[in-house]
Parts: sequence; structure tokens; C-alpha cells
Amino acid sequence: QINEKEAANLNRQPKLGEKELLEFAASLIKERLKIVNITRGSEGSILAHKKHGGVFTKTLPPFPIDEVVDVTGSGDAFMAGFIYHYMKNRDAEKAAAFANKVAALKCSKIGSEGLKDIETKVI
Repeated sequence: QINEKEAANLNRQPKLGEKELLEFAASLIKERLKIVNITRGSEGSILAHKKHGGVFTKTLPPFPIDEVVDVTGSGDAFMAGFIYHYMKNRDAEKAAAFANKVAALKCSKIGSEGLKDIETKVI
């Protein structure tokens, strides 16, 4: 997992568009990785993974929330949500959608306040 700024830095670019992010994620799968998530904040995430012997890429939409209060820890929340769902179901696309929801709901809380409430909203 990396965020879009990190992906741009790795490509020595100030910013990458959606097409370039999808291509970059796919290139990482072709090299050696099995699953790549690129988080994009309010624009959701990019997923790339091996599927049926090929490379599958997809842009996943963000989960809508009323107000962003604090983004601190949202990347960690995304990864925790992804791992949790993927380990239970082995479906990378559904796990990434779940992770977007967990990260968005984390952004609606200050720090770690109310994180226990997220479980009932997500699961």
C-alpha cells in the first residue's frame, strides 16, 4: 500500500493522473507483488492484483462521509480494513471497497476517538 503522492515520487513526477496510477500499480504486479493498493484520499483508491493469470486493475470510489475531521491514521485504517476483510474473504476488490469505508469513517473522527463505533457502521 502506498498513497498517490508516494506513487508520484517513485515515478519522479509531481503528480500522476488516474491512468498513470493504474499503469503504475499494474507494473508493480507484473514485477513481483500480488496486490497493490494506492490510496487517493477523497478520490478513493486504486487496486491492482493478479486474477485468473492476468493483472486486474480498478479504481474504487470513495465512501462518502458528511465531514472530514482528521485524516491522521486513515492510511493505517485503510490497511487494517483491507487485511481484515481480505483474510476473511480472499476477495481483493471487496476488501479494497471495505478499506475505503473504514478509512473514510476514521476521517470523520478526531484521532482515535470513536474508533470502536466504526465497527458497527462498517461490518
